[in-house]
Amino acid sequence: MPHDALCRAVLADPERAAAVVYDGLPAEVTERFDKSVAPVLHDSVIIHDTLERSQTDCLLEFTLKTGEPCLVFVLVEHKSRPAPDIHLQLMEYELVIWRSRASTAEEHRNLPELYPLVIYSGKEDWPISGDLSEMIPSRQDGPPPSGLFHRFQMLRLAQLPPPRFTHPLVRISFEAMIALPGGQAGLDVIERLLAAIPGHSDLL
Repeated sequence: MPHDALCRAVLADPERAAAVVYDGLPAEVTERFDKSVAPVLHDSVIIHDTLERSQTDCLLEFTLKTGEPCLVFVLVEHKSRPAPDIHLQLMEYELVIWRSRASTAEEHRNLPELYPLVIYSGKEDWPISGDLSEMIPSRQDGPPPSGLFHRFQMLRLAQLPPPRFTHPLVRISFEAMIALPGGQAGLDVIERLLAAIPGHSDLL
């Protein structure tokens, strides 16, 4: 998929991927990051094996001001319609990430913070709440069941006004995903964008 290739090229660079995180997560989260420490872009092949063909992912590790690690899982959803099972998908991916980080009893007792960020490129409205508890009707009749807590942050590229991305290449690429027409004309523009990203001209 050309859009997938463009997303993978954009997110393959730690600086660009980190810029997406800073633009997408709430300030109350990102202001806890130690900006003097460069984020680490992890090889998330363990996630790629479970992803659907319509998704692109990126796993970044930031360092908190306390010195502890903080993971951010970025998932770009290329489907034309919202995925109703997005919470379950994210929880499956998050479990894989946490299991890959914990092999000892001590590590299991000290799991890193993990924030999911979903970027939706479809043009239909996104009616799915980012808070899982709001999707369970019985939640309204009493206190939430034990352990019922899952939230994700979402950026919808087609919203008006569109999200503001600070990194120029990120902004141009995501705007192209929404604005370009289908067919060969759109593919030609994406090919030119990929050719402009060093080392990623052969992703199509």
